[in-house]
Formats: sequence, structure tokens, C-alpha cells
Amino acid sequence: DHRGVDEPLNETTGGMAPYPPYGDANRIGGGVTVSGVLRLMVGGGSSGARLARSVMDDIFAQPLIFVGSAPSSSSGGINAKERNLSDLRPSFSVLSATPKLPPNVFLVTLKRLYEFESDSGTSSLLLIRLAHQYGHMDDVDVMSKPVQVNLQVLLDPDIHRVVSVTEKTLSGNQNWTSFVETKYNWTEPVPPEEEPFGRGHHTQGGDTDSTTITLHPLDIRTFHVLVDLPEAAEELTSVDRRDKN
Repeated sequence: DHRGVDEPLNETTGGMAPYPPYGDANRIGGGVTVSGVLRLMVGGGSSGARLARSVMDDIFAQPLIFVGSAPSSSSGGINAKERNLSDLRPSFSVLSATPKLPPNVFLVTLKRLYEFESDSGTSSLLLIRLAHQYGHMDDVDVMSKPVQVNLQVLLDPDIHRVVSVTEKTLSGNQNWTSFVETKYNWTEPVPPEEEPFGRGHHTQGGDTDSTTITLHPLDIRTFHVLVDLPEAAEELTSVDRRDKN
């Protein structure tokens, strides 16, 4: 394509042979086919941005499908003897069935960073990242408004009991308050208590009101959520731990 590599854009399914003197640098296999999907949305007036926002994250982050096999009770072998088939579950989610996330909020990340034994039993540290999907002017009347999410009720209380919530930077490697304190301010410094949108959220003790955060248009916020696993949750996840060990 003569845009830096000085060679034709000729990608093949098998790659290529080594360059001389170890090979002839010929391409192997057929040409790589790149195909896309064209989506056409039709709406009236100024609804274009609202319609696009409503589907773009679902298109970008489509679910991945994994297929596995389960041991048969009649197949014999060590797997059938060691595993109780009643432990197998057709579906499992740590999110609460109700209430659902608001329609203008997207769950970007839900990841268990690590698990440890504490005085109260088994605890986990979760990384949760939430995003407001709409811009200021995309849907002024409804979807572009600020929205609140309660992290305490977002998670299934039978699986995770929230102990503390600490806001992190977008990448999750610093506390938000520490980042603000060390950030160079090109204008007058902003006191933490005047930080816009209540950033630097931190709560401890499981107070439901204090686990509610606000997302403004196109806002993305990242949190470390420390949770305890009730006894019922430990039983639900015991099979998963055994598999990992």
C-alpha cells in the first residue's frame, strides 16, 4: 500500500516463508478475506444519535459462545466418580436479577481480581467498570440525563455482600483521590470536595445509600468492590474453585 511498509498489501491465510537467505519470502495459502456487516437504522427527526448509541456497545461487545462437554454418569472413569452431576448448573450470574441496569448504562468490566480468606470468611475483590452510553445531546429528554447505580444491589446479595467500594482511575491502577492529589493542575487546583460529579467515591461498612454512584453523559467510572461471600455463595462456587485447583 506504499504507506510505510513499501510492499503490496498481500496477506495470506498461511503467512509467508522466511526472507532470504532462509527462504524465498513467498506467500503461503490463499488471500485473506475481510468482510464486514452493514447495519442500516431508520428513524425520524434528530433520533440518529440516540438510535446509534442504543446498539453500538452491543455490536462492539457481542457475547462469546463457548461449548464444553459434561461427564456422563454411565461413562465411568475418575471424572464421573469425583464429580457430582447435581453440581452442574445450566446458568450462573453474580448480577442481581432485579433491578436491571438502567437502559443507558453499560457494564464494561466485571472481573474478580483475587480471592482471600478474611476474619468474616471468604472475601473477593472485584473490578467493576460502568459507562454512561449517551452524550449530552443524544437524547436530552431521557437517555442523556445523569443516572444513578447502586453497586450494592447490582450484585446478587446471595452471592456477594458488599463490604467497601473505592473508586479507581480508568485503568484501575490508582485510587481516584490519589490521582487527583498528584495531578498537575494547569488552572487553579480543585479541592477534593468540589471535584465534579462526586468523583473519588469511597465507602465502607455496607451502607446502601453510600454505594450509589452517579454517571453523567459519556462518563466511565471504575471501582474496586470488596465483597464477602455468604455461606450459600461459598457452596455455589465450591465446584468452580475445585475445577481451578
